[in-house]
Amino acid sequence: MQVRTSYLPSEILWGHDLSPLLTYQKDNGRYKVDFSQFHNVIAVDTPELSAKDMTAAAAAAAADDDDDDDDDDDDGNSCHKPVIDASSVHLTDKKGEQDEKPQEQLP
Repeated sequence: MQVRTSYLPSEILWGHDLSPLLTYQKDNGRYKVDFSQFHNVIAVDTPELSAKDMTAAAAAAAADDDDDDDDDDDDGNSCHKPVIDASSVHLTDKKGEQDEKPQEQLP
């Protein structure tokens, strides 16, 4: 058996998960492996930015906010920029919806 340790950028799919291969059969108490799903992936709800990039964006936004000398516009309204808070991003587990999403074949 050979294990692959490096991948081309085109082979890495952001926001995808591997299709489940293993299912439990209640009628006979055994597990079944479906090798026909081996190369399939499922699109999942994933943020566009990685956690590292979100943290960097939040730090940059905070630095920009600190550099502003005038926090009010001419009408006296606050001019604060929104800050991306990585702790407020939550991924949801969408069990049961995986079967409804189209499966994609890896290249």
